[in-house]
Amino acid sequence: MLCTCLSNFVLCSCWHTLGKKGTGKYETTVHMSEGRDSYLVSAQVADLEKAKTRLSQVFRAQIAGFREACYQIFGYQVDVVAEAAAVKAGKAAAVSLYTLTPQHADDATAKLQFRMNREGKMQLVTNHYVQNRLSKEVETFIDR
Repeated sequence: MLCTCLSNFVLCSCWHTLGKKGTGKYETTVHMSEGRDSYLVSAQVADLEKAKTRLSQVFRAQIAGFREACYQIFGYQVDVVAEAAAVKAGKAAAVSLYTLTPQHADDATAKLQFRMNREGKMQLVTNHYVQNRLSKEVETFIDR
């Protein structure tokens, strides 16, 4: 007869056979302890998930500190956003839009935006601010 018992969170399958040597007692043979192994694996997975969560939190805090330091030192806030077309295509990490917002901007549209091209070079995205206020600088430093 096959029975399943639960002991100390360990699930095991046991075969009970009638002894044939005249003892009249049951002999128990443990064939597998898959439950114990799955419990250990699930405990390891839970520990790894906790470690992953902690690392993600520390990484986010470090990135936020780095971005704040860059903002204080260089005067530009840097935001990275995946473009909608890339997200729809499943390539969110492949194409991103980098937006630099100056700390002391006198205009709400005073933003520089960059996109990385297929060759790995950054391209300035032309917007109203770039065309009207920075055309000479773009011609001098970027187009050449």
